[in-house]
Amino acid sequence: MAVLYTFIAGPIICILFLVTVAVRRGLRQRLSVLLALAAYVTVTAALFMAREELRPTLRWLLWSHSYKAELLATPSSANGELKHIEWDGWG
Repeated sequence: MAVLYTFIAGPIICILFLVTVAVRRGLRQRLSVLLALAAYVTVTAALFMAREELRPTLRWLLWSHSYKAELLATPSSANGELKHIEWDGWG
């Protein structure tokens, strides 16, 4: 997914911004579009570089409710062990 965003969606959005800058009139409009483009490129680069650190946190924020529901749905152990499920089996 990161490759799709980096090599297809990102450049398309950048090109659309540049076309918008070329079409619009006025320094203030051009400046605001160029600042938006710079902010987009900066945020995209930062997220791309920090993707390994952000992945577990974002996954937990987005899907923790399903993991919690799955855990609560498992039957209690007869020997008193705590309930557990595998949260992230990729490594």
